Amino acid sequence: RGLISPDELTPLAEEIGAIIPIGKWVLQQAVAACVRWRRRRPQLLVSVNVSSEQCRQADCAAVVQRTLEAHGLPAQALKLEITERLMLDHTEHVLTMLGRLREAGVHLAVDDFGTGYSSLSYLHSLPLRMLKIDQAFVHELDQEDNANSTPVVAAILALARALNIRVIAEGIET
Repeated sequence: RGLISPDELTPLAEEIGAIIPIGKWVLQQAVAACVRWRRRRPQLLVSVNVSSEQCRQADCAAVVQRTLEAHGLPAQALKLEITERLMLDHTEHVLTMLGRLREAGVHLAVDDFGTGYSSLSYLHSLPLRMLKIDQAFVHELDQEDNANSTPVVAAILALARALNIRVIAEGIET
């Protein structure tokens, strides 16, 4: 079929139980590539999307830490991007796992913020460093009729500032 978008591949991989090995492979590849790239640009960091299923695995934090150690990449050079869907899962395991990763120095970001089940309660209870505003909001900001997106983006920015969380706008391509 050729290239398949992550929006199509990820749900299918989760459905058939392949997301865990795919996620481990992606993490390995990204960390190994970052190590190579940092030889020229030592300050570089790499972002890796992590599925909710991966985060629910009992050994998730250990897998990340072992991968970093195996390749010699400092934890501060890795940013894991998680979905809002995971935020609904306030289990002790998820909170502990994310806390361990943050304490180790791994950056944590919520990807596509604002399109899922946004819950303000998780923003202050989870060790997040970044929100990535979904590109749907960002693209509308450039339109003449942006009456719906502008207040939403302004509110996200104000909230993030108050919680000392960085914000990235996705989809800025020109």
